[in-house]
Amino acid sequence: MATWIGQSDSERFAAIVPGGGVNLVDPTFQRFPIPIYAYHGTKDEFAFYNGIGGIPNKPDPVNKGKSAFFGGVEDVMTYWAKVNGCQPTFTDTKLTSDAILRSWAGCQAATQVLLAVDGGHTFPGGATRLDGTLGKTVTSVNMADLMLNWFDTQKKA
Repeated sequence: MATWIGQSDSERFAAIVPGGGVNLVDPTFQRFPIPIYAYHGTKDEFAFYNGIGGIPNKPDPVNKGKSAFFGGVEDVMTYWAKVNGCQPTFTDTKLTSDAILRSWAGCQAATQVLLAVDGGHTFPGGATRLDGTLGKTVTSVNMADLMLNWFDTQKKA
């Protein structure tokens, strides 16, 4: 939902933090820069980290009447970085053994993604739900703290 809001109403919001689904909305609909701090598990079995090639099975919330988009997180974030005016290369910073912060420099709007290594469709630092059927929950970082601290640094232009 945050990804869709960032695309459809980026002039209203100062920043977005999509979780475990930044890759479910076609990034080519992004028209204006907006700071983004996504997070995604590299072993997400619901919103697949590597995507599934746009397999149509749900209506796309942005592109009405079209099939749903299931892109790879790396490709989608690279596109966001481009729209946000970032340099084309990224830097990976190892926060912990199972949490990597990927960020782009020189951006008009901050662009980064927390990669929960071997994490599933879960919230880093959150509780494990449904007996782990959503995959591993990375507990070495607290995404709630990370995103709230990041939101404090973002200003609406």
